[in-house]
Amino acid sequence: PALATATASVSHGLGQATIGAVGVLSNEVYAAWNGTPTQSPVMFKYNNTSDTWGSALSHSIADQVTDTITWTALNGTTYLVFAHYDGNGSGYSYSSNGSSWTTDTQDTQFLTAWDDRLWGISNSGQLWWSLTIGTEITDALLPLDSGSVTGMFVARDAGGEPIIYISTKEGLFAHDSSNSRFVQTQLALPVHPNAGKGSLRWRDSAYVPAGLGIYKYINASQQAVVTIMGPDRDDGLPSDNRGSILHMAATHNELLASVDATIEPTIVSGDSLSYQGSIGYQGSDVIDANTGYSSILGWNESGWEAKWVASTAGRGVDSMAVLNAYDAYRLWWGFDESVYWMGMPMDIINPSEVTDFNYATSGIHETPWVNAGQSEVDKLALKLKVEVQDVSSTETVTVSYATDYNESYTEAAVINTSSLVASGYSSGA
Repeated sequence: PALATATASVSHGLGQATIGAVGVLSNEVYAAWNGTPTQSPVMFKYNNTSDTWGSALSHSIADQVTDTITWTALNGTTYLVFAHYDGNGSGYSYSSNGSSWTTDTQDTQFLTAWDDRLWGISNSGQLWWSLTIGTEITDALLPLDSGSVTGMFVARDAGGEPIIYISTKEGLFAHDSSNSRFVQTQLALPVHPNAGKGSLRWRDSAYVPAGLGIYKYINASQQAVVTIMGPDRDDGLPSDNRGSILHMAATHNELLASVDATIEPTIVSGDSLSYQGSIGYQGSDVIDANTGYSSILGWNESGWEAKWVASTAGRGVDSMAVLNAYDAYRLWWGFDESVYWMGMPMDIINPSEVTDFNYATSGIHETPWVNAGQSEVDKLALKLKVEVQDVSSTETVTVSYATDYNESYTEAAVINTSSLVASGYSSGA
């Protein structure tokens, strides 16, 4: 995987801190640290040259930061906006220079931009818009209970025009701006506590997660097309990486999704998952939430790749954003009270042809179980061929295997300059 860099720690003075949101203004990155519900969040600006966050910005936010957007008004002024909500109070804070901040008390949990306007929606589902920041006009009210909203984004409608979509615990709703109302789309879902979190548009489709699954939604003129393409398909993820998708981000090459392995699934065991794909699922019981390792995965429309896996168990990814700050195209995310970043290709590339990209010092490529489409038939493994490139005495590939759905691996070969070919025999499925 690409090299992940942890930025310097900050002195935030908060308990149980999480990164509420990471945003960009005037080519610089800002982040908000949330504490306990009784503590006010703290904002910092990153210094890319010295890798420091400096002192906390002198602005008081009373509620937990929940979302952010960089928005340019019609007068040409660009603002960084943070929404904040903690179950009681709500509002949003904004700045055009990063030093002087203003707080508005309009109830706001999520933000987006459309039709040259800034849009926000509250925890109760009340939509509002603003042409001049700080002055809001209320719009449609979502016909669901308070707490149902899980996100807001812009994608095209059946006629090809961009509109606002609201993701909820019960599916996707479209905004009808002409009549100031919400219309339920064809993507109606059974109630799920994490459905819709991180929903966005990538390329020609909307992507709506629900737990570890993701629905790809294309709003065509004649009928909607819904495809399941999440990392829960087939054999799913290894047991210690299972969880729920809470954030997604779009890049040139991939759709990125963060899997929070601290969230316990509602099923009792992996074998009770619904049948998907041509192979079905075999696996161990769902792990305890405190032992799971969260991760960030990338989807290139052919398959999923693990971009980053946490080294600390029992913590989730707090926030995630792809930003072009400091003239560098990077993924930024919060984890375990720190902000991380990873370089992203600015072009649609073949990584084998790139020589100056920074990669991690090590990584693991774990394949799905191979049963040749017949899990009920015992088979004998005779030979495994592994093709590698550019190995050396310090750059090695270790091949390990597991059998019969037991996730305990056995080393088969270490491939380097002195041992390019290894073979062995093992019985098993």
